[in-house]
Amino acid sequence: MISKNSIKIGLGALSSSILVLALLASCGGATVTQTETKTVGGGAGSTVTTTATTTVTSPGGGTGGAMSDLVVYGDLVSNIGCLDISAAHRGELIVFRNRIVDPKTGKDMVVADLKSVVTILPDGQKFTETFGGHPGGGTPTDYFWSYAWEVPLTYPMGTLGYQVVATANDGRTGTFSPFVVSSSQLSIVAYDPAFLRAFTANITARGFSVATLTVSQGATVTFTNKDTIPHTISAPDGNSPSIAAAGTYKKVFSTAGTFVLKDAANPAFTITINVNAAS
Repeated sequence: MISKNSIKIGLGALSSSILVLALLASCGGATVTQTETKTVGGGAGSTVTTTATTTVTSPGGGTGGAMSDLVVYGDLVSNIGCLDISAAHRGELIVFRNRIVDPKTGKDMVVADLKSVVTILPDGQKFTETFGGHPGGGTPTDYFWSYAWEVPLTYPMGTLGYQVVATANDGRTGTFSPFVVSSSQLSIVAYDPAFLRAFTANITARGFSVATLTVSQGATVTFTNKDTIPHTISAPDGNSPSIAAAGTYKKVFSTAGTFVLKDAANPAFTITINVNAAS
């Protein structure tokens, strides 16, 4: 019978479930050594132990963290429904999400373990990811590293071959990048107002909750009345309806430019909306 079956990766041992996760999610390129020890009958009540070692190299096509260092894996989602995406529109808000596994422990690495987690774009831009729970209200069930990036309206269209590099406090590193095939890499596509980020602002007894918002042409801003009395918003192109207490008003900014909106009853209360032009 099999008395022992251990799987070792680099410097540390991982469970078989972590092994499968690392190989699939780190996008390949890893070499795994599997050692299996069998104990069989040896006659006259004795036993004979045999050991076989097999080295398996996962398929290439992407890059994962060196198994003796850090294993980095993750996905890319849109802020609309938090759905996995392979294409992002100019003006769309997307989120790079990553988990970092320490092969020595098989555990996810948190703020205390890592010096940095950085997303690097082909043009050299670098975004520092932060660690936290999955948003959406309630107690988070998942914790990971992430960075939200709004694709500039003028960003070049085409394939975006990004990388994520994690650096531990002890100097170990790991890198994640998508497979070098179009179906795996992110593609930047033309602007579509349906995919623009939604914005919010509150109206209170003391004015607007934010002084300035910068949005893309075609974006919607939702105003919520947090006061106990109705409010009306005055804009260069006309006034809003009366917004009851706890009510909302949505305004689409379809023209590029800078617009100052006021609380009609209190003109000193203003909010400036900067609208970037879509190309």
